[in-house]
Amino acid sequence: MQLSLIQRIVLGFAVVTLFVIAISTSSYLSQVKMSAQLELTASTLTGLLDRSNTLSQHLQNVNRSMLVHANSEQESRRTELRSAFTQAKQSYLDTVSVFQKDLAAYPNLLDQLNKLEKDAGNLLVKATEHLAVHDKRVAARALSAAELNAFDGEWIFFQQDLNDLIADAKSDSMQQAAWDLEFILTQGQGAEGYLQKVLAVVKEDEVTALKKELASYLDRFSEKAERVIKEVPYSEENISFYHGLLTQAIANDNGLLQQHLQFIALNEQSTRMLGEIARDMDTIIAESNGIIADIRNLSQQALENAEAESSRSLSINFILALVSIIVAIVVTITVVRSIKQPLNVIMQAIDKLANGDLTHRINVSFHSELGMIADNINDFSGKLSELIKQIHQSSDTVSNVANDSFNMSQKTSEEVNHQRRQTDSIATAVTEMEHAVNEVAAHASDTSNEVDMVTGLAHSNMENMQKNLRFVRRLQESLDEATQVITQLSSESNQIGEILTVIQSISEQTNLLALNAAIEAARAGEHGRGFAVVADEVRSLATRTQQSANEIGDMIGSLQNKAEQAVEIVSNNLEHAEQSVKQTNETNESLQTMSASLAHINDMSRSIATASEQQSAVAKEVAQNIVGISDMTLNIANDAEDAARNSESLNRLSTEQAELISQFKTDK
Repeated sequence: MQLSLIQRIVLGFAVVTLFVIAISTSSYLSQVKMSAQLELTASTLTGLLDRSNTLSQHLQNVNRSMLVHANSEQESRRTELRSAFTQAKQSYLDTVSVFQKDLAAYPNLLDQLNKLEKDAGNLLVKATEHLAVHDKRVAARALSAAELNAFDGEWIFFQQDLNDLIADAKSDSMQQAAWDLEFILTQGQGAEGYLQKVLAVVKEDEVTALKKELASYLDRFSEKAERVIKEVPYSEENISFYHGLLTQAIANDNGLLQQHLQFIALNEQSTRMLGEIARDMDTIIAESNGIIADIRNLSQQALENAEAESSRSLSINFILALVSIIVAIVVTITVVRSIKQPLNVIMQAIDKLANGDLTHRINVSFHSELGMIADNINDFSGKLSELIKQIHQSSDTVSNVANDSFNMSQKTSEEVNHQRRQTDSIATAVTEMEHAVNEVAAHASDTSNEVDMVTGLAHSNMENMQKNLRFVRRLQESLDEATQVITQLSSESNQIGEILTVIQSISEQTNLLALNAAIEAARAGEHGRGFAVVADEVRSLATRTQQSANEIGDMIGSLQNKAEQAVEIVSNNLEHAEQSVKQTNETNESLQTMSASLAHINDMSRSIATASEQQSAVAKEVAQNIVGISDMTLNIANDAEDAARNSESLNRLSTEQAELISQFKTDK
């Protein structure tokens, strides 16, 4: 299947355009992917790293607040640290909530974050519990110190009071009671010594032994106290008082020993919880570091993907560009070969046509749009040749009609002049008749003779008027034929104008095709330089063809204008001829009336004397009619002269048209 020139050009440009679109699409997709990787590296992953670091920082702030709180004794400081702990905890919860949304597209990281969140939740629970434990520990420590101070404040007089009781017992010769009181004093002092040491003991195993010793002291104190009270009743108040103090400090739940035991238990719990929290914190930090490491690995992977995508895009674009260049070169060579030879043949044909040679034909067949142009040029040359021959024939016909019209106009002018002379004679006779009316009575016989003579002249004038009428009608028919011929000439001139419009359209298309060829040659670079010269020659030839067509169009326009002038002149002559026919008919009718009147005058010659006044009036009317006929005859003469001049102008226009047509060379 052979492709036309436009199909080849369109196919070539379509292929090149597809490659360009492919290159652009590849570049765009690569740019989009690289932009996505860049955004992932520079924005998304960086934000995730910041979020992960912020999360770790909030957890460390929680841990730091808890640790500082664990080492703080002042209530205001602990309150401040608890507030900082709560704020850091809330910041962590807010951050982890946002972080989970950010990691929705990364299931692996989200799983790690969920695990970290679970561990961090346990850490927060333990840290919160430790805050309460530490507060209780501080409170227990404070209560222990308060109980010790209260015990010291009351126990300060124990030795003196017991010594007084011992002295009293000895003075009362109650030696056993004195020994028991001394034993109570010894046990009380021993218990006091242990109670003074109890706050310094912070280990549970040490305080257990201390607790046993104090319990033993209390039991021995109680046992001796009961005996002493029985033996020495007045010592009950003091012994019971100090026994109560010692029992309160050692055995009572709110006493010194129990408060300190609670403090030690809370202290042990705090130490254990701090260890667990530290281990949990280490685990959380390790998990956070794992998340950060994975995010950095994603960033590195995104960078590597961007570099790989860039290399792949460069390779694809290079291959597509190379293939598109090869296709463009092939299309250019094919189009140049398809245009060069047909264009040379068409240029020769257009050059012949521009020089007026309408016999030249393009005998070579081309399978492209240039072949269609060649066929159209052949058809145009044939139609233009036939049209020129028809115009030439019409010009000859118009010239003959113009000559006949001119001769007829001259003849009509001569006959009208003759008729005018006769009309003048009639007017003179009528005038004389009018003067003779006054002598009618005396010259009746003369009047009869004169009437006979006037009647003869009237008949003669009527015959002349009939001849004039026939000549005017022939002139009218000739003018009608001239009008038809000139109208046909104007129509054929319009056809020539339409054909010239086709020539101009072909020239413009050829010029546009040459311009496109020059553009393609410019794109082809060095290989299209010769093709550019051909394109310039084609464009120059198309311009010359268009100029020649414009000149022919101007000539045809001038011919049409002159033909329209001729039609207008002939139309005016036709109107004058119709008016002349009308006036001649009126004159004929007047002459017939005058003839009848003269006959009647001849019949009534005997009564002329009595009807002289009527005859005078009739004579005046006849004189007026004769003057009107004379005026109309003068107008007819002027119209005949105008028709002659118009015929001469038509003849001159026909000659000019023949000269213009002779510039074209046509088949015989």
